[in-house]
Amino acid sequence: MIPTIKKRVILVFCDGETEKSFLKFLGKLPRYSDLISITTEFVSGGSNHQYFLKNCQKLYKQKKEQGKTKHVYCFIAFIDSDISDLSDDPTAKKKIEAGFEAMGVTCIWKDPCFEGMLLRCLPGNETRRPVLSKNALDEVKRILDNPPFETKYEKSISASGLKKIISWDDVHRASQHDADLRKLLSILDQAAGGR
Repeated sequence: MIPTIKKRVILVFCDGETEKSFLKFLGKLPRYSDLISITTEFVSGGSNHQYFLKNCQKLYKQKKEQGKTKHVYCFIAFIDSDISDLSDDPTAKKKIEAGFEAMGVTCIWKDPCFEGMLLRCLPGNETRRPVLSKNALDEVKRILDNPPFETKYEKSISASGLKKIISWDDVHRASQHDADLRKLLSILDQAAGGR
């Protein structure tokens, strides 16, 4: 009888459906699918980091009190980096990270948003860094509307929709130019047994 491998659980706090789809896409990749389970928790407050942090703290405390954190290998907060509360205070990012670190949660910053990360996954765009979320979204839509993709991008894209436009190779290539994406993949690789 072949022993069953217990998957390591990674719990990710995020603020959107598109982020959930991306994490689901990653979790279904052959290198991870049999070894890890990525669970996402929607947390409101993505447009304000302090509010997002407080909501994550409440949810984390609630899960801990219910005994639902014992089986979790690691916790991640998937956060946009272009929100105005960061530009108003040069120490804001460090304060947010310290708040998450106090709970044992690793911050993964999407620069400036998920579409900025996705843009870097599209071939030939690995070094692109739009400043604003709207610019990143517009660029992703423009690229995907043209050959070879000819796909209409929607903010609510599914994991299977992402699979039609990006692959593991695309994500891995983009991670060479995106420190937070590289950190995310490193966490997944460690959880999968050091791949």
